[in-house]
Amino acid sequence: MQDRMQKENAGAFGLLSSDLIHYTTDSYLNKKEAVALGSTCRFFATNQNLLKLKKSKHKKVFTYSGCSFILNGHGHLYGIGVLPRYLIADKTVLCTPITLPNQIPIREIIHYTIMSSDQSNTVILATDGTVYNINNIDFSRYFPRFLNCGYQANSKLTLISVPENKRIKQVAAGFAHMIALAEDGTVYGHGSNEHGHLGLNDQINRCEFNLIRVPENHPIKEVATSNRHTLMLANNGTVYGCGENNRGQLGLVCRENQLTPTLLPIPDDKPIKYIIAENESTILIAEDGSVYCCGCNHNHESILTPQQLHVPDNKPIKQATAFNNSLVLLASDGTIYGCGFNSCNSLGLNPNIRPSSPQVIPIPENKCIKQVSLGLHHLLVVTEDDLIFGCGALYGQLVLSNTLTESLVPIDFELVLQEQINNEEQQRLSKEPRLKL
Repeated sequence: MQDRMQKENAGAFGLLSSDLIHYTTDSYLNKKEAVALGSTCRFFATNQNLLKLKKSKHKKVFTYSGCSFILNGHGHLYGIGVLPRYLIADKTVLCTPITLPNQIPIREIIHYTIMSSDQSNTVILATDGTVYNINNIDFSRYFPRFLNCGYQANSKLTLISVPENKRIKQVAAGFAHMIALAEDGTVYGHGSNEHGHLGLNDQINRCEFNLIRVPENHPIKEVATSNRHTLMLANNGTVYGCGENNRGQLGLVCRENQLTPTLLPIPDDKPIKYIIAENESTILIAEDGSVYCCGCNHNHESILTPQQLHVPDNKPIKQATAFNNSLVLLASDGTIYGCGFNSCNSLGLNPNIRPSSPQVIPIPENKCIKQVSLGLHHLLVVTEDDLIFGCGALYGQLVLSNTLTESLVPIDFELVLQEQINNEEQQRLSKEPRLKL
């Protein structure tokens, strides 16, 4: 089983110890106890941290390649599992503390890792609308085609300048580019643009944020981006896309890339409420809960126009999450469905199947789910009573062991924190000199 996991992982990242990394302390991101994203990290435990996590409500989870993040209602962020480390020739490992200015709570985190390497790009959105970036990428040395895109390897959290100091309410990022949605509905992009996914009518990289002009100046309420295409959801429910379209991910029948935001044709002109740009595919959820997909499916077939995905019992869907050719749907009644690649049983179904249509994912204790997040080889769900369950390949993402779990199991982060506190206390006591009688 371990051999199969390693083959499927295809060297995407080195397997590290199953550490729980704590990014926020008494001052959210305390300089002494925080640790840099994108590097080998350890856990810093205090009894006050444990108390904060126990009392925290309204948890939200983010899952990525081999790692997970938990954000509570107070803006405290916790990271779990494998974070990409430097495996380059000079063996450089950065481990620099990070902190947000003025101890501002966090709203959102995006952690993008390029496959077959440990190069990563992390974006943090603060609750005051400011955006920060930290990454361990040496573009000039390893990715010269991304030069002059505004990114450079840095070990410190860097504030990203936004035109007119606009407050940002959402960010989306790829390996070397970023899309930012301002509170006034305008959209900005910067970084790599080799496929036209910044929507600026060219394929020139941008070192600074540039305004993306949407047809008829429609205000945008949500953005999504993969490494090569971008989606923008307007207030009126229409969707615009730009960038790569070789697999039909923009749903335009053709396969030509689009250098400016182009209206996606939606069957029956249904208004859309939720968008996902994943690799070479697009997932759209309509206001009535129906789901439409286009682009490359898990069988590597190209779907050139949005096609409806049939959900059992025609249940309306309110949220979705996609990763590595897998898809998880959250219905309005709290049930969840999975289909696709099912890498390392990340769908919580039979590990020997790759369902081509949505199948019900069993939920322990018949809990009602309010949020789902799918990573490379694992799935996390949050219940209405703020409990967290997970399944899939456990490289420490679920703070259990480096094994596989075939169904959703409860993740007791409080217990792990308490065990770490006890272990550190024992280590401290063992180092204290003993009195000689």
